[in-house]
Amino acid sequence: MNLWEDLLIVFVSDHGDMLYDHRLVRKSMPFEGSAGIPLFLRLPWSMRKGRTGITDCRLAELRDIFPTICDVCGIEPPPGLDGMSLLAKEFPREYIHGEHTNGGLSNQWLTDGNEKYCWFSQNGRELLFDLHSDPQEVHDLSLERPERTAFWRERLIKELVGRQEGYVQDGKLCIGCEPRSSQPWAGIGKKEVECY
Repeated sequence: MNLWEDLLIVFVSDHGDMLYDHRLVRKSMPFEGSAGIPLFLRLPWSMRKGRTGITDCRLAELRDIFPTICDVCGIEPPPGLDGMSLLAKEFPREYIHGEHTNGGLSNQWLTDGNEKYCWFSQNGRELLFDLHSDPQEVHDLSLERPERTAFWRERLIKELVGRQEGYVQDGKLCIGCEPRSSQPWAGIGKKEVECY
């Protein structure tokens, strides 16, 4: 049908299962082996202008795919979307916030693609990784770089303030708060929490 040069092809997958990274085989962890996913775009010829094989290191999320498809098709995306077109010249995302409800391993994490900060909400454990020098995330820098850990902690506090779990109280992260399920019928129990 001679459509090949007019097609937008998007290749993306679900997140990983760790496959023994950090000696784990599981989902819902803040590490790249679980949280990172591939994303490849092949634009129609008219949008490629002969450019191929370009690697873009901007922070992209799955929520950016729909606005990107709208952009390629010349359609105005519906209002209220969280994502943005990957083709936009201005791409103001400074970092990505991820979270996993996972019992005692429930976690929140932030990354700007250079560093990653992880906070485990049930025990308060913090991790900091330099993703360029340590892409496997095996050397925790949280104690070696306390100023960077504090910087990321403050960013996470801004993300979590006002959440129904009560992760932030008096401007500090609180451990032991019951993570909320995404199901609206799931209840939340009262627990003792410790803030630091």
